[in-house]
Amino acid sequence: MPDGVGFNAAEHGRSGTEISAGTIQRPYIPSTILGDDYLTDWKIDTVDKMLRGDGQVAGIKNAIKLSILQSDWEMIPYKEPGADRPARDDIEIAKFAEEQIKRVWSSVRGTMADHIWYGFMLFEPIFGEENGKIVWRRLAARLPWTVNAWESVDGHVGRVNQYTWDNQKQMFRSDIWIPGEKVLRFTNDQVGENYEGQSVLRGAYKHWLMKDALYKIAAIRHERYGVGTPIGALPADATDEEEEKFRDVLKALRSNEYGYIYAGKIAGEIPLKDVIDIMVPAGGQAGSNDLMELIHHHDIMIARSVLAQFINLGESDGGTRALSEDMTDLFLMNLASITQYMGHVISEGNDGESHGLRDLVDLNFSGVKGYPQWTCVRTKKTDSHKEAAVIAQLVQSGAMEPDDTLEGFLRRIFGIPVNKQNPRPVKTVTRERTEQQVPKTHEAHECDHGTKKLQERERMPYEQFVAFEEIADNLDRAENEIVVQWRSCYKRQLNDLGSRLGPYVTRDDLSKLRDIELIGAGEMAETFHDAFEKCYQYGRTTVRGELLRQAGVPLQEFDPLDEDETDELLVIQAANAAKRLTDKARSTIESILLASLVVSASMPWSQVLEKAWLVSDGDARLESYFVDSAFGMGRNSAEGTYRSLIQDAYYSSVLDIDTCAECASKDGLMESQQPFIVPNPACYGAVYSKTGANPCRCIKVLILKSEVSSADINAMV
Repeated sequence: MPDGVGFNAAEHGRSGTEISAGTIQRPYIPSTILGDDYLTDWKIDTVDKMLRGDGQVAGIKNAIKLSILQSDWEMIPYKEPGADRPARDDIEIAKFAEEQIKRVWSSVRGTMADHIWYGFMLFEPIFGEENGKIVWRRLAARLPWTVNAWESVDGHVGRVNQYTWDNQKQMFRSDIWIPGEKVLRFTNDQVGENYEGQSVLRGAYKHWLMKDALYKIAAIRHERYGVGTPIGALPADATDEEEEKFRDVLKALRSNEYGYIYAGKIAGEIPLKDVIDIMVPAGGQAGSNDLMELIHHHDIMIARSVLAQFINLGESDGGTRALSEDMTDLFLMNLASITQYMGHVISEGNDGESHGLRDLVDLNFSGVKGYPQWTCVRTKKTDSHKEAAVIAQLVQSGAMEPDDTLEGFLRRIFGIPVNKQNPRPVKTVTRERTEQQVPKTHEAHECDHGTKKLQERERMPYEQFVAFEEIADNLDRAENEIVVQWRSCYKRQLNDLGSRLGPYVTRDDLSKLRDIELIGAGEMAETFHDAFEKCYQYGRTTVRGELLRQAGVPLQEFDPLDEDETDELLVIQAANAAKRLTDKARSTIESILLASLVVSASMPWSQVLEKAWLVSDGDARLESYFVDSAFGMGRNSAEGTYRSLIQDAYYSSVLDIDTCAECASKDGLMESQQPFIVPNPACYGAVYSKTGANPCRCIKVLILKSEVSSADINAMV
């Protein structure tokens, strides 16, 4: 936690849930008009009636809420403008912010989405301290029906008053004020300083009101006329006694007390089958068909008001699949805007109020250049088989190259867990060296891949003691050895997987693949470490040789340095390189299977093997470039040993056939005049190596003091 940074850990508001005598209730506040609405009956109570008492509205709510609940979210680190990737500090900040939001996200995102129904939703971040960091203990909801008053300051919420139940004091309180800086506010369709916004159901209110009335009318009609009224008649010559008995028969057919009609002595004038009948209103069902058409109309208008009219497709003769997709896309566009707004408020809040995750970052980190963003990356569950089939065709045709981003996408649409996203594989890049030429000039010019190509130039005085060709050959061999060892291990990994999965691979094997431990990672790490260690020791040896040659000792007449000294970083790098390549092997197989099994139920392992073996060795080549760093580390170690004997040094880029512009600009610099670091941490190949650029092989050429002898050099060992 940065020194001098304080935070307000006090909790000001209350949730608004009353627990009185063990019973959970809602505190009652006389309902007021929501926002600036002109209708006096548009209140929170009305929204509740619509959400809880209407099947159409409830269906729309569930469609939106479930879409938000199943959506995928990611924390996007801040990246400086023009940078290829986020800085290490920004990645660390994003990781911390993601940990904080994930601890509360599952419990609050559904409640956050309720702002679209009620017009607004408030949260109060409750802080705590863990392991020296200020964290969110929870995001406490402050429910809309508890908000009693607003105070505005300079266009933002100054503070909010609640009338709510205090569970600790077991009483209602109206003196609870939440400061604006403690309010994380979500408002739907805010205009001006109307912090209560507007419910997305506002446009549907008239149709819901009329539909509710129509349902009541239909219920009354069915209750009154649903059973029908018995009607009967007797011949004109019927006696009074027969007439009385006939009335008793009609009474026995009643649906309620005395529910009949006696038409008199007219039976001889109508057909016998019509002597007794059940009378209902014209239309047969009390006019219910017309009522249902009206109700259906209002259902459509309710759905249309929130762009969810696709819900009603299939209830009429019209409607096509294309129409359904168009309606669904419009609904999803609206949904994407909702999730985008939610992510923005969580990440940055509102001016003058709580800034959400941004406040947490400021409380825990100093010198922050930018803030991470909590972003919804996917809200739609698509037709996964259709999409994967198209992707498979693109990959097989060569129009799309399989990479880890594509793998992550396929994993998500199939519901397969995504552990990480690795950098995209690059094509094989090798160093091509030609015979040295001695040009007349020392200048740089543009080469094909956009970096600077430094031509061979006349050697500076002390470069004559450096065995450039030998160093280049040794480093080339070390790089190629890394790739060869990886290829050997990769082949054994593929063969071992084939023996475990069998001659045919099915979709069920995708889940098994994650549980299979790939062989050879440990052996590969040892091989890599040996190569790195050799380059490290070789770097130390070259420095000693160059200094001894400056002191007049012939090249063949000195012993190498003691190899007891090493660097733990070599072990870590070797282990990480082996793990990265092993993970890449697994992800390559999964990508091939994901792209292939969408069009068939199984795939011969021989075809998987054929495609897997064609994968570029670019990832192994990238790992092999660490031999150059190991060589540079060894030279730096030796420089430290002989520091007292060295007068000066200069930057040399002769070793590279392709030198980036950053390193070429330093060629020939004297350290005493302008200090520099080698290997150059700003080298384009080191910074952007994931794009396939080679890290430059620049070295520092050391200059002995004039009075130093070979005996002085040997005495330092």
